[in-house]
Amino acid sequence: MTLGQASLPMTDGLLTSAQVAHLLGVTPATVKRWADAGLIPCARTVGAHRRFRPEEVARFARARGAVEEDPAETWADRLLEEREPMGLQVLLLQERAHLGSWWRVAETLAGAARAIGERWAGGTVGVLEEHAASERLARAVARVVESLPPREGAPRVLLASAEGDEHTLGLALSEVVFREWGWATRWAGRAAPAPDLASALLRHEADVLALSATAVSPATTLASELGALAPAARAAGGALVLGGAGPWPEPRAPDARVRDFASLRAFLAAEDARRAIPHLSPEGLS
Repeated sequence: MTLGQASLPMTDGLLTSAQVAHLLGVTPATVKRWADAGLIPCARTVGAHRRFRPEEVARFARARGAVEEDPAETWADRLLEEREPMGLQVLLLQERAHLGSWWRVAETLAGAARAIGERWAGGTVGVLEEHAASERLARAVARVVESLPPREGAPRVLLASAEGDEHTLGLALSEVVFREWGWATRWAGRAAPAPDLASALLRHEADVLALSATAVSPATTLASELGALAPAARAAGGALVLGGAGPWPEPRAPDARVRDFASLRAFLAAEDARRAIPHLSPEGLS
């Protein structure tokens, strides 16, 4: 439906944010963000609700091709607005079809999480909204993971946060990348003790340990944890993957420091090659 074909009810000839969102094919949160940025002029009701003149919306729609919308900001709007994990799962599958791989989707979603954090820091999003958006995304990603079975004889990866770190969204996004690649995953979760993780490696319960740390983790803590786990990984013939924004020390090969999901994908290809495991990447031969 184009704007000229719209037959939505208006109040005093003006459109609501929801009506404009319907016309432009975006979320109401995106419309509000555009309005607050001055991209679409709007008036305010006595109750401070935004109202839009149809001609201004039509003008914006014609010029919209010149507006470079950041996919991360669009996804931030979706995560803050979409209430049902199933609805988010549908959107995630559509994004996977559009981008061609889950690691690319994970990059966009990580950007969305940062955008929400910046909105919280700027006072436009409350802490409860931020936490709810992260929880919705984690649940939707978990549903996707369940639909991606590991391949026969695939390496096994144990996913854990660094000691003292309570954040797991990066791990959740990493898991979908591992699973699309065909690896088996096991979830250790928040603040797993290093001795327990080392024991799991030495008992050959996992071939790779993926650790995530955010910027709040002290460098001394991460260095101590790496010092405890690296010998266990080498003794077991496995490897460590150190992810997140935390100040990890640079590891020795075959361990890897991954700072984004593109480098995680590169690690997966390299580790398959190290283990002489033939594999066709999820994107084909690229």
